[in-house]
Amino acid sequence: MDTCIEVRPLVVDDLPYVARFHRESWLSVHQDKVSEENINQLTLDYFFDTWQQVIKDSDRYNLVAVNKAMPVGYISYIRGEKASRWELIGLYISPEMGNRGCGTQLFSAMLDDIARQDAQKLIVWVMQDNTTAIRFYEKQGMQPSGKARHTKHDFFSFDELQMVLYLSQ
Repeated sequence: MDTCIEVRPLVVDDLPYVARFHRESWLSVHQDKVSEENINQLTLDYFFDTWQQVIKDSDRYNLVAVNKAMPVGYISYIRGEKASRWELIGLYISPEMGNRGCGTQLFSAMLDDIARQDAQKLIVWVMQDNTTAIRFYEKQGMQPSGKARHTKHDFFSFDELQMVLYLSQ
């Protein structure tokens, strides 16, 4: 079984790969929630342009999982308003690399990084109907916090639940 053999910081040369698998993964999970007209706007260029902005954000931490010298997954996270609180913004794996441990490797690398920065709490907002993501985060030790919100995206709106992981000090 192929696994991700390296987790490292995202670099500019990764953007074409990350944009491609981010789009593929996103559509595989969310396509049924978006109109065909809006799906047509979610081009590879749209995702690439988004990532060109993401990599410039100095407050955002981005790691990639690499297999056979190619990025196949990413995780993005930021420090909260309180220094000890962190938020996982996104975790996507290339569809062909799903269920091979890449997400777990990325999550673990993120936890190591934020622990070095005295993190006490990690949150993530997950679409309420994304049972795959919810199960993944539960396996990583996260639990629903009881908080929920309605979010409007560029192309659709959705309900989310917050999951939390308290980190020991």
